[in-house]
Amino acid sequence: MGKTHRVAVLLGTDRQYHRGVLQGAATYARLHGPWELEAEPTWAGGQLPLRELRHMDGAMLMIANRRQIQLLRRWNLPFINMSSRYSEEEALPHVSNDGTSLAKLAIEHFIERGFRHFGFCDLTDTSYYRRRRFEQQLAASGLRAHVFEVSFVQRDDWVMGRDRRRLESWLQQLPKPIGILAHNDLRGRHLVDACRRLGIAMPDEVAVLGVDNELPHCEMCNPPLSSIVTDAERIGFEAAALLERLMDGDSPSCQRILIPPLGIVVRQSTDVTATTDPYVAKAVRYIRQHGCEEIDVGDVLREVTISRTALDKRFLKALGHTPHEEIRRVRLKRARELLAESDLTLEVIAGRCGFRHGEYLGAVFLQEFGQTPGDFRAQQRIGGRRNAR
Repeated sequence: MGKTHRVAVLLGTDRQYHRGVLQGAATYARLHGPWELEAEPTWAGGQLPLRELRHMDGAMLMIANRRQIQLLRRWNLPFINMSSRYSEEEALPHVSNDGTSLAKLAIEHFIERGFRHFGFCDLTDTSYYRRRRFEQQLAASGLRAHVFEVSFVQRDDWVMGRDRRRLESWLQQLPKPIGILAHNDLRGRHLVDACRRLGIAMPDEVAVLGVDNELPHCEMCNPPLSSIVTDAERIGFEAAALLERLMDGDSPSCQRILIPPLGIVVRQSTDVTATTDPYVAKAVRYIRQHGCEEIDVGDVLREVTISRTALDKRFLKALGHTPHEEIRRVRLKRARELLAESDLTLEVIAGRCGFRHGEYLGAVFLQEFGQTPGDFRAQQRIGGRRNAR
C-alpha cells in the first residue's frame, strides 16, 4: 500500500454542487487511495484556517484572492483551483465547469423556444466568469445580453433588501419576452419570486434558467425552475486525479480541465414557446396543459376561437410547424420522460401520453427518433449507469 495522502477539500457542503464535487473526490480516494480527506460541513471555503494547509499533502479549493495563491506557492503545496477566478491569468491547475459549453446550451435552449432577447443575472461579483462566457457566445451570433451586474461592494445587498429592489427595477425595464440565465438556482429562485411580486407572466414574458439543478431551490419555485445539470461528481473525480499526479511530483501537460454539463431539466419556468402572436401563444399553453389527454386540433380551435386554416398559417409562421405537430411533440416528450424515468409498460405510457395504444406510440416514436422505445429506454439505462460510475 502506498503513502496515505492528507488532502484538504475546501469547498463546503451548503450547496448541492459542492456536495457533488466532494462525492466525486471521495469516490476517487476510495478507488485510488489511501487518502485522508479533510472537509467540514460549512460554506464554500469556510473550513480549516489557511495556515493548516501547510500540514497537508495537497488541497482542492476555490481560490478567493491572490494572497492565497502566493501562500500556496510559497509552501510548495500541490493544489487544484476549483473556481474560475484567476484560472487563466495565473495559469493555475484548474478543474471546473466548461463555461462555454454551459453558455451554448442555455442559448440554444432559449432560441429553440423562440426567444430573441437574452439576459444574465449575477449573484455575486464572481458571477463575472460565467456571465462573460454567456456574452461571448451571444456575440458570436450577433446577439447581446441584458445584464444584471453585482459588484464586490454590492455582494451583501440581498440580505439588506437593496438587491431585491434593484432586481425588480431591472426586470421591469427589460424587453419582453426574454430568456434569462441565472448564475445558479438560488439566483434563479430570486428571479422567479421577483417576477411573481411584479405580476410578470412566467414563462410567457420572462423565462428563467438556473444552473446546478439544486432540487429544493428548483421545486420550491412557482413556477418550478428549469436548470442546467452540471457534472459535479465528475469534476470532483477529475480534480482528485489531477491532484494525485501533482502530489506524486508529475507536471501534467493539461492543468486545466473543463467538464461540460450533462443537459437541462426542463420545468415550467422555461416550458414555453415565445411568440408575439396571441392566438399561437394561447394555443401552445392549452396544448402544453392538455396535450397528453385525449384532445385533437378541434379542441384547440374551440379554445382559441379561430379557423383551422388561420391557426395553421399562424403556427407555421411563428413556430415552423402545425398545431397537430405540436400536440405530437408534447406527447412524445412526455413519453421519452416516462421511458427514461420509469419501468411502466409501453401500453401504460401510451395511455398516459394521449396515444391510442402502445403499438401506435412505437410506430410514431420510431418515425420521429429513428429508434424503438425499447432501444431508447435501454440507452438511457446504460447512460445512467455510466454516470453513476
